[in-house]
This record gives sequence, C-alpha cells and structure tokens, in this order.
Amino acid sequence: MANAVMETGADAKRLFEIVKVISKYKVTQGVSPEKLCDMFKELGPTFVKLGQLLSMHPEIIPMEHCKKLESLRTDASRLVTAQIREIITAEYGRPWSQVFKQIMPYPLGAASIAQVHEAVLLDGTHVAVKIQRPEIYSVMERDIRLLKSALNVIKLKKINNVMDLGETIDEVWAVAQEEMDFEREAANIRRVRENIEGIKYVYCPKVYDELSTKHILVMEYIGGFELTDKAAMEQQGYDGDPDSELNRLCDLRTNPMGVSKALAQRVLKTRSEETAVQERDGIPCEVIGKYLEIDGEPHVLELLHRIPGY
Repeated sequence: MANAVMETGADAKRLFEIVKVISKYKVTQGVSPEKLCDMFKELGPTFVKLGQLLSMHPEIIPMEHCKKLESLRTDASRLVTAQIREIITAEYGRPWSQVFKQIMPYPLGAASIAQVHEAVLLDGTHVAVKIQRPEIYSVMERDIRLLKSALNVIKLKKINNVMDLGETIDEVWAVAQEEMDFEREAANIRRVRENIEGIKYVYCPKVYDELSTKHILVMEYIGGFELTDKAAMEQQGYDGDPDSELNRLCDLRTNPMGVSKALAQRVLKTRSEETAVQERDGIPCEVIGKYLEIDGEPHVLELLHRIPGY
C-alpha cells in the first residue's frame, strides 16, 4: 500500500511537471520550431524521442519544425564513464573489468534511449558497446501514460491543427519499445548480415552474442565517417559535385526519408528491392558511409544496422 501511494505521488508530481512545461510554451496557441525543440528537451528523454520521430515526418508537422527537431537525434545528455561501468557490471553480474580491458570515456553517440562507446575486450579486440539508459523503459512508459492525461487536462488534441497527438504518442511508444529491445536488434543485424552475404563492398558489423543482452549490445567496431560528412568524402576523393546523385542522396536536409531507402536499393541490387526496403524503410541515417580498404582498395559503402546510440 505504501509503495502504491508513493507511486501515485510520484506520478502526480510528474504529471504536474508535464502540464506546467506544456503550458509554459503555450502550445495551444501554436508553437515555433525553436520552442517545440526546447520544450521536448526540457521534458526529458521520452519527449526527445517524440521529437526525433517527428523530425522524420514533414507530412505531420511543417518542414521548418522537422529541420529544427533534427538536432534532437544527436543532442542528448551523456552518461559518465562511472555510470556506464556500473550499468555493465550490474547487467553482467560481474565487474566490467572482467569483460573489457578498456571503455573509452567519450561516447561515439548518445541519444534518448542509449549511448555507444568504443571499448577493448580482454583479448585486445576493439568493439562498439551500446548501453541502454537505466530505467529508461519505466520512465518512458510512465511519461507516455501521463502525457495522455496531461493533454486531457489542458484540452489539447492537435498541435498547429495538424498533428494528431494521440496517434503520434502511440506510434512513439511502439517505436521506442522496439528500440529498447536489444535482443531484437541483434536478431535484425544477423538477418541483414545474411541478406548481404556475398555482396561486394557492403558490410554489416557482427554481433558478439555471448556479450549481448536485452540492455547491452556488443558489436564489431568499424571506424569511418557518415555519408553526410561531405568534407570527409571529398578528402577521400569522392565526387564533390553538389548536383551529383550521391550528394543528393546524402543531403538529409533536402531528402531525410529517401537516404536509407534509395541507397539501400542501389547497394543491395543483387537482392530483391522489396527485402532491402523493408529492412531499411523509414529510418534515415541507418546507412552510413565508411571509408574501408578491401583488398587494398578504398571503398565508401558500408551498411550498418543503425547509427550508434540511436
């Protein structure tokens, strides 16, 4: 009974916070791109994820809002090294130092659900370790439930008379639950590796199954640069013409939804386009350019399952 009362009290406090912040930004009167982005940041990880999803849907909110919300894909608070070590130790049930020789302190990527660090196994192998934020599932579940209550309190159903908040919230929660299941993600990576087997110049990092759990994903580490880094591409000798097809594909600002699908169709042309699109559909930035040397020759294409930390 005491726990139930405390949970109710905590919920009431959080509900008050949500209503207070939403009211502060006066969203019932319409909201600018800057205010929408700031509001999501102030409300925390659940709302950052909402903003990330919205940034990919110009059919739901205006393009200027989408562009501003793109910053939420990488602009996230970072867990410090001590927290990362504690999470890994708790998840494995043994000291982190019995698994890793070193965990690099600065993350390769940090987002609302997880962050990724380069690490070194005891045998010297370099890996990428994706660590889920502690208690993120319960935090997001509570926030989604309370957000629906808050919207009822302030009588808000749509933003800018366009976005249906109820449907959007349900979609955010469905996507978030999938992204928090690292075992499912590992299975998807293995499926992609099978589907691209034998395709020259396309690669997907392997998963270390014995070290991966529902909340930690350990993958082969591969350095490189994103296809959106045009300066790095030009430095490696790739076409710098802004009107070239590759540059158009890589410009997330003008083609946020087409990058993964279009590029996947091209690099996976020896497989059915239907399969390639189903595996990459709707999630921009999942195809990342990496400067690789294969048989001594440089190549830029590498198919990854997801940008680290997202």
